[in-house]
Amino acid sequence: MRVLHHTTGNPGGGIADEVAAFKPYTCHQEQIFSLEYAHHQLDTAISTGMRLSRPVYINIACNLAGLKHPTFEREPVPYSLAPVHTNPVSLAAAVETALELLTSSVKPVLVGGVKLRPAADRAAFAALAAASRYPVAIQPSAKGMVDETAPRFIGIYWGQVSTPYCAETVESADAYVFCGPIFNDYTTVG
Repeated sequence: MRVLHHTTGNPGGGIADEVAAFKPYTCHQEQIFSLEYAHHQLDTAISTGMRLSRPVYINIACNLAGLKHPTFEREPVPYSLAPVHTNPVSLAAAVETALELLTSSVKPVLVGGVKLRPAADRAAFAALAAASRYPVAIQPSAKGMVDETAPRFIGIYWGQVSTPYCAETVESADAYVFCGPIFNDYTTVG
């Protein structure tokens, strides 16, 4: 078996090595080797990525990349995502409970984490921070995802290695709103 460029050079792995390399970082993987199913495969990959706000892996065989297919010639390409359905009773109960907790608190704090990576999540977090007027901190892995010049930004909350003001503010809060956090040995300093 020949070793091809842009591969790992593993004679037994081939293209499977590339998919395996991207699988932990993507929510969906597609390998397109035939025009017959290409349209469906692309729609599935793109809609999955948009719905989950996560990256996808798409591999299109080099002999197909320049070919035309009638389903791709429509202008514009009709595309829509199915709406996400939420149980309105459960949502109302959750909002009411959170509102009661936060309005009765004296020193609430808002902390952003790395799962704010999708742009829509960062925008929602910024809107929440502006509307709530709570002090805002971020975990170290969320650095760069929040406007650190915002008036209520207090710093990076990193457990015992935080700046004293940030640590004191977060740790003395009587209500915490963590948005997109990952709690592990790195973000909590053990």
